[in-house]
This record gives sequence, C-alpha cells and structure tokens, in this order.
Amino acid sequence: MPLAILLLTCILTGIVIWRMIKRESVIIGTLYALGYNKKQIQNHYLRYPLTIAVAGGILGTISGLFTLKPMIQVMISYFNMPVGNIILEGKYIILSILLPIVFLITAGYLVVRKALKSSPLELMRNGKESSKVGFLEKNLKLDRFKFKTKFKIREQLRSIPRSGFLILGVALATMLLLIGFVSKSSLDYLMAEGFEEAFKYKYQYVFNSLQQGTPEQGEAFSEAIFTLKSNKEINVGAYGVSTDSRYITFKDQSGNNLSTDQVILTRPLADKLKAKPKDTIQIVNRVDMQEYSVTIDSIAESYVGNYIYMSLDQFNNMLNYPEGCYFGLWSSKELNIPEEQLLASLTVEDIKNAFTSMTQPIKVTVGTMAFLSFIIGLIVIYVVTSMIIEENKENISLMKILGYRKKEVYSMVLNSSTVLVIIGYLLGIPLLMSSLEAMFQSLTKEMSISLPIKIDFIYLIIGFAIIYLTYEISKAISKRKVNRISMNEVIKSRIE
Repeated sequence: MPLAILLLTCILTGIVIWRMIKRESVIIGTLYALGYNKKQIQNHYLRYPLTIAVAGGILGTISGLFTLKPMIQVMISYFNMPVGNIILEGKYIILSILLPIVFLITAGYLVVRKALKSSPLELMRNGKESSKVGFLEKNLKLDRFKFKTKFKIREQLRSIPRSGFLILGVALATMLLLIGFVSKSSLDYLMAEGFEEAFKYKYQYVFNSLQQGTPEQGEAFSEAIFTLKSNKEINVGAYGVSTDSRYITFKDQSGNNLSTDQVILTRPLADKLKAKPKDTIQIVNRVDMQEYSVTIDSIAESYVGNYIYMSLDQFNNMLNYPEGCYFGLWSSKELNIPEEQLLASLTVEDIKNAFTSMTQPIKVTVGTMAFLSFIIGLIVIYVVTSMIIEENKENISLMKILGYRKKEVYSMVLNSSTVLVIIGYLLGIPLLMSSLEAMFQSLTKEMSISLPIKIDFIYLIIGFAIIYLTYEISKAISKRKVNRISMNEVIKSRIE
C-alpha cells in the first residue's frame, strides 16, 4: 500500500513538472538559443523533485518516528500487552528517506527528458501543438451528439494519459475506501453466519478428569490439542461430538447441512493446509507426541478456529479412550457443577469478547485507510480538473465571449470527467475483491480465524456517494479558477 501511494505521488510530481516546463517552454527555448545545453536545463528542473523528495522523506520519517509508539500502543492495547523498548534500525530509516528520492527523481528525469526533446524553435512557440485526432475519436461518430456532449467526450479522448491517471487514482481511492466497508461486512458475516449460526450452546464446561456414561444434563463432547506435523507452530483443536448434536451446525460451501457423523475441517484450517475432502492430514498430540492420520470428509464454512470435528466414538477410538467417555459438556442453560471438578468454564459471550479483541486492530487499520482514500481521491480529481481548466483556457475565454453562462461553462469543462469517475469506482471494486484475499490471509496468518470476503450492497452505495462527494468538492474548488479566466485570454494567447 505505501508503494502504491508512492507511485501515485510520482505520477502527480511528473504532471507538475510537465506543466511547469510547458508553462516555461518559451524561456527554455530562449536559454537554448543563448547557449545553455540540455543537461544544465535538465539539472535545474530536477532540483524540484529532489527538494520535494528530500523534504518529504525527512518529514515523513520524523513524523513516523513520533507516531510509531502511539500506533503500536493502539494496535496491541486490545491484547493487554505492555509496550517494551522500540528498536530502530538505521538501514530502515535511511531507506525511508532514499525511496522517495529514487522514485521521484526517476519520474522527474523521464518527464524532463521527454519534454526537452523539442527543438529551441518549437519550445519558443510553446511546444509542439498536436492536432492529431486519435483512433477512438475517429470511430465514435460524434456528429450525432449535441455540442456539449461532443465537447465532453473529445476533452477526455484527446488526453488519454490524463484520463487514465484519473481512472487509476479514483480506483485506488475506491479500493482504500471500500477496504473498511468490506472488512466490516466480513466481520459481521463472520459473527452472524460463521459463529452464531454454527454454535448454539451458551455455556461450555471442561472437566479436569475423564467422565464416563451418559450425562444427566447438557451434551457431551471431548477436546484435545494437536499440532500439524508439517508445521509445529499451528495448533489444531480436535473435537469429538455427538452424531446428532443439538449445539453445533455446520454447512458446506453450497449451504447444505453437514452431518457430525463424519470428519469435518473448519475453513481457516483448510485454507492454511490447502486441504479438500478425501485428503489425509498428519497431526501430533501435544501431550504424548503421538502422530495420527485423519482423513477429511467435508469442509465446514465456519471461519472461527483451526478445528477438526468428528463423532465422539471416532475420537475415543483414535486416542484409545474407553467407549462413552467425554471431557466436557455444552448446554443452553447454566449447570450446577462443583468447581473442583472443572478445569474451565466459559460462556458464548466470553468467546465473542475474545474474538472482538482479536479483530479490533484490523478495524483500526482499515479505518485509517478509509480516511486516506478521501484525501487521495480529492487530490487526484482536483489535479486532473486543474489540468482540464489549464488546457482549456482559450476555449473557456471564447465561450464567455460567445455568451455562454457560467453554469454551461461549468457543465462542459468541469463535468466532463463524470463518466471517468464512475468507471474508476466500478474498476476499483473487482480490483479490491481480487487483492483482499491476500491481505486478509496476511492479517490473519497468526490467528485461528479466516475472514470471508463479503460486502453489503448498501456499503457499495455509501462508498460511491463518498467518492462522488469528493468529486463535487473538487469541482466546487475549481470553479474559482474558471471564474478567473477573462474574456481577453484568447486574444492574449494569440498575441503571444
């Protein structure tokens, strides 16, 4: 994500340098004529991105150092962990300053080199004027449209790089914005479908010794902790449950109910192992280090926990426990069990609170990204709108001379990018959905959960409203620029 933002910054810096050179092309042409060479002029214009990169890199690094500790405190406060000493490595501090310099100088060099390819005479005439009609414009048959519509379409088609930059910027802003909404939808779905629908019990009791026989109250289950043979760092909970369990209900990917009279793997563990039905996995008992082979029958779309579920009889046979024994009880009401018999007891609310604490840092992260998306969107749209106004100074001046009202000028010049903003938003959605899977896997790599990618339709509407509001704010700011263009602008440009 930082590299994507840095790339966008490079494009913005390149645009600024290109506009600067275009504005000063007459001066550059004159300097050429007076004997200055390209290298001297190039070095002059490269000082701009160098100054920005050095200043921005140093300020960004300093602000990062000051905000690092508070950010870490926010991230780990939900786990009740103290913040120890923060170790700063010099190579990373140097890298954070050097990266902007390398990126921005490269972008600036490419832009300046291309701009200075023109001859001194062409530069003194304000650069090459390209009146070539592009392939798209030729084949669109624009004559059937009204003048206002033709003007808007031609404005975008005659500067494809500018239009592409707008689409890219809006798509990136959309992705950053919707990350927050997708994460909220996914976490809501995880709790509603992945937990509350799957686990019906309210109380869980674990005994400190093996129990036998049929319990008078509640439903019997057993649990043992294993590790994967292929990765000892991943813990796996194996459960033995009743074949007609009332308290757990699993569904497969198609939404069909799964019988608990089979071996069921939860989605987080299946994703980590890339496992599918009929696969056999190797697990190691944490107590006696015995190895066991378990063949999977089904994958449950339950996203909480690295768990294996099987019938209680199969669980007992696998671990050589006596028939009909169990370690715990599930119940819908509180049971009167002496404390000296219990190893642990908890409620569903305890599990929900633990899950909320575990996922809270994700919400903090995506909230920050959502704020950044608004800023990025505003900057990109404003820059592109300013470019459109700058390139259409003469047209705007001529429109005012011909008697066009302000609203009509605003409509033709400022509203010409509306379709591109919509395209950028629509493009950002599939790009986000295709990339979020990797992001969620990274965020939950060390957690015993897997986040399904879901987004409610209402959030898509809200996201579009925010992006479009950003577009409207940018247009409102740009109106003053349009108003400052006088009617004699077209005459002045011709005299020059």
